[in-house]
Amino acid sequence: MTARGRAFGGVALAAVYALRWESGELRLVETSGGSPAPYGLRDAYPLPARSPVADACRAGRPLWLDAAALAAYDDAPPAGLSLGVLPLGGDGDDSGVRDPIGCLVVVEREPDGFGPDRRGLLELYARHVGEGLRGGGPGARSVLGPGARGPAP
Repeated sequence: MTARGRAFGGVALAAVYALRWESGELRLVETSGGSPAPYGLRDAYPLPARSPVADACRAGRPLWLDAAALAAYDDAPPAGLSLGVLPLGGDGDDSGVRDPIGCLVVVEREPDGFGPDRRGLLELYARHVGEGLRGGGPGARSVLGPGARGPAP
């Protein structure tokens, strides 16, 4: 993930979470835009638990949450933020991602969420990030790290 990609998407923060099967959680492996802590994001999310990150990964579909939708979560980020969570790396069709290897989380400092143009742009960026991780391209191992789900056979 690059600062250019984050800026191109117009987000305050972008974070990659890798799915770690041995622990059953999504672990933070890379960020762009600073620490995720001020945005209420954690270092790890249990896959079976209810959270925007785990929900999007399990569903295999992006979640676009404005401030009102985020308030429904127990561990919600600070008020006034919007969150996009996009599954990474699975082979899927237009209806969703199958077999994701993680999620891209993007934070917007506006409460109204992401418009259709920005969603499309961020979905393209997530596909690019996921393909790089799934295909084992340069840097994939450094992002995925030991114990993360690696590229498909």
